[in-house]
Amino acid sequence: MTKSTNMTWLQPVELPDEHRIFRLSAKTTLDDLPAQVKLHRRGLWAIADNSGNYPQDTDDGLLWLDFNRDLMAGSPARDDRPGNSPGIPLLDSQAKEQRAICDTTTLLTLSIMFTWNINCLGMTTRAIAI
Repeated sequence: MTKSTNMTWLQPVELPDEHRIFRLSAKTTLDDLPAQVKLHRRGLWAIADNSGNYPQDTDDGLLWLDFNRDLMAGSPARDDRPGNSPGIPLLDSQAKEQRAICDTTTLLTLSIMFTWNINCLGMTTRAIAI
């Protein structure tokens, strides 16, 4: 276990795109968490990039994985709309929706790890390990 600023994190999981995700230990007080994060069956997970050692120490601040929204596959640019990158849905500490840009390998890894749906141009899909 890793302890930092009133939060106890379990061992981080390194993602292919160099983000790390941390599961919150059951020993941590849940008073200041958004309701959408507290209630999810997959547990309490936060993300960190290389700007900080732990999720709450990053430039973006504490961001929680938002399992209530699908992962986004991204889309190519067309004449009528700009393209966008694959992304991980997140919530900040005030429950405001955020998104972390990621690569395709990370998107598929998270889908397999959490049986998390991926929105691909309006169609819902999910990655599976074979």
